[in-house]
Amino acid sequence: MIDEACDGPLTLPPPSRRTSGQLAASGPHRVLALPSEPAPTTSEGAKISPRLNLNASEKDAATLEDEVHAEWVSVPGPPPPADDVKHFWHYTDAAGLIGILSSSTLRASSSSTLNDSAEYKHGRAILDTLMEEVLDSRHVHPIQKSYLTQILALSDKLTRRPGLFVICASEASDSLAQWRSYGRGQGHALLLNPAGALAVLSEVEDNYRIDSLSYGWRRVMYDVTEQRDLLLRVLGFLAFQAPPIDHFAASPTSEHDRSSASTLISALAYCKDASFAEEREVRIVLHAPGLSDVRFRAGATGVAPFIELTGAPGSARYSTRSTGPLPIEGVAVGPFSGRDSSAEGVRVLLDALGYDEVGIDVSSSTLR
Repeated sequence: MIDEACDGPLTLPPPSRRTSGQLAASGPHRVLALPSEPAPTTSEGAKISPRLNLNASEKDAATLEDEVHAEWVSVPGPPPPADDVKHFWHYTDAAGLIGILSSSTLRASSSSTLNDSAEYKHGRAILDTLMEEVLDSRHVHPIQKSYLTQILALSDKLTRRPGLFVICASEASDSLAQWRSYGRGQGHALLLNPAGALAVLSEVEDNYRIDSLSYGWRRVMYDVTEQRDLLLRVLGFLAFQAPPIDHFAASPTSEHDRSSASTLISALAYCKDASFAEEREVRIVLHAPGLSDVRFRAGATGVAPFIELTGAPGSARYSTRSTGPLPIEGVAVGPFSGRDSSAEGVRVLLDALGYDEVGIDVSSSTLR
């Protein structure tokens, strides 16, 4: 597929295709089912890959064993956490710990209110540079260029209302930098199970939503080369889905268009400046099911929207009406003068709330 009006050298990588057996051996993945009909063509005869139908957010081995002959396209996403990390550390202060345990909820903050207010702009700046190269490239078809431009515009709309929400933790254990940033002189941390399921607390209970960005915990990227590679793969994946029409307008009411825009949004949300690398951050990025599920608090930036996550009841689901036990495997008490006394209080709190098997660690580090 050539754009003869341009001469740029950029080529977009094709999406990764896998058989059912390959997915079962390496999953879970977010995937799209490949249609069986031949790819349609433009009026000039150039082949354009058909738009794909989203099949499932997560495919497990048991499901895939029944789909031996299927072929799937993997949705590009941020990298998974390190295999050797046993817990994710969610750093907070004493008041935050009490609130989390008492309510059985974790807050996912609006991306516009995060500590690094420029972090979304960081990824977007890289994407804008790539889009300039895409539009100048002779190796990307004009229809694909139009489609990518429309999906980018839709992604901007989806990040504003009700917006993108992020819950953060860290692979760094007993980090002095994190104690200083989040402890406020009374640092505590929840040790979360990386495999523990979380669900949005919502008035509407759903097992799955197409634009939920349900990657689970994923690692934040700080290296520009890694960030550029992911964004290129996402653009290649989206270009593969471009509809075979010359005039296209992405719509927020289209499930497919929201899914495409959400894939792009998610990639941007995992890109941060290298100066934050010591945080070793992991994230879950998602949308609110609806405006009625958004809560508000007073924050450093004024009115700060957030949504609440709770332990997923039974099998993992996107949203739930009722709270469930959080996937907590331990609590750490940070390096402050009252740490031993606070550890005793944390023990009573955990026992009172049914977390009697959750252990407590007291940091031996010293804050200066």
